[in-house]
Amino acid sequence: MLKWLDLKENPLTYPPEAVVGLCNNDTKCRECAVQVLDFMRKENAAQEKKRQKELEEKRAKKEALKRELERLEEMEKMERKRIKQEEKAREKAKRRAEFEEELMKQKKQNSESQKTR
Repeated sequence: MLKWLDLKENPLTYPPEAVVGLCNNDTKCRECAVQVLDFMRKENAAQEKKRQKELEEKRAKKEALKRELERLEEMEKMERKRIKQEEKAREKAKRRAEFEEELMKQKKQNSESQKTR
């Protein structure tokens, strides 16, 4: 056990023995404690870097999904607008056809009334 590290209720099982080294005397024990602390700092830094990378990937995916959703919503909006324009055009054509039919009836009535005179 290392004298220079407080390992109460936290037994040292993670770092390999090569990192810890032999704790034969006071000087070696101090060196071993420093080695373990360096090892743990490096491990923590690596874990933090990994966590940051995962967070960044998660943010990037979220942003990509958001952009895709916005694109799909814009396409849907354009489709609704196109359908509305087509309906308007059909209504206009229908009204135009009704108007022309009415004109034809009036012309026919006018020509018939002129013949009867």
